Amino acid sequence: EKELPKLFEMINSTIPDKKNLKEEIQRLKEIKYFLNKSDITNLHFYTNLGTDLSISLTNNSVWCGGPRNLYNQEYFYNFPSYELFTAPNCYSANGTIIIAKPSSLCGEKIKQAKLIFEKGKLVAAGDDNRNWHRLVSNLPNIDRIGEIALVANDSPIAKTNYTFDSLLLDENSGCHLALGTSFSRCINIPEELLNKYGYRHYRFNHSDYHQDLVFGNESTFVEAKTRSRKNLVLMENGKWKI
Repeated sequence: EKELPKLFEMINSTIPDKKNLKEEIQRLKEIKYFLNKSDITNLHFYTNLGTDLSISLTNNSVWCGGPRNLYNQEYFYNFPSYELFTAPNCYSANGTIIIAKPSSLCGEKIKQAKLIFEKGKLVAAGDDNRNWHRLVSNLPNIDRIGEIALVANDSPIAKTNYTFDSLLLDENSGCHLALGTSFSRCINIPEELLNKYGYRHYRFNHSDYHQDLVFGNESTFVEAKTRSRKNLVLMENGKWKI
């Protein structure tokens, strides 16, 4: 109980004042617009910890994030939120992800992990938690990526340099992926068709689980390829370059 005031003070510090918050929201909107209009087909992530991952998007992948509109008013699902995220091709991930921030998986703490993907599937995982393999093998369809998210390392939450043990906050401290299901709002296909033919029919993952894992840090470099074969640097040293 003695630590609660300190915790609330730290959480409140991640929310900019009204003027800066408006600027932050506007910036997110502009970047999201840029990402969606750029027609990105592939993302490549690098960090100094050893992350080296290539993952593709589909023609129906949509970038989401920032406020949403309801009855002509803007609102956030989660707040504060500094991520821009999409649903990737769940058969496309190749390479290595090194988890940079502690997380929890079904109540088990995952402090560090090396995840290796081949043709979209998680084929190997090593970490300091003996239960990792058991947990992953027992959760249907959690061996593929359902979300990929971009978060600058200078976000207010990242600047605290603190792990809140709450993914709604911690996921906003760096680029991350989610094992498990894709969000339908990130897919430009009517939900009734997704349910009728199945997410996998459209190359998206579907699961009862959605597990975020943060791999971004101050060294994160993100390069994108577009349908017109342009190369775009989206992030360098953990910060936006667009």
